[in-house]
Amino acid sequence: MDESCSTAEREIALEALMKRRERERRALFEDFNRAHLPLMLHVMLEQGLVEREELTGLSLELRRILGLLDR
Repeated sequence: MDESCSTAEREIALEALMKRRERERRALFEDFNRAHLPLMLHVMLEQGLVEREELTGLSLELRRILGLLDR
């Protein structure tokens, strides 16, 4: 949305952003290592791919790590 850039520059920047987002999302779903689960769920929450309410069935420890528990 930067008006100081040409249309072509904005299109290139948008394409780069979309490719980066595609790599991030692919990484979320291709790596099923349990050690990475909290990070994967955190990113999914931040990107709106999953809602907090959908994670209520997780273990107490995992919900605590994700900051899903009311203090």
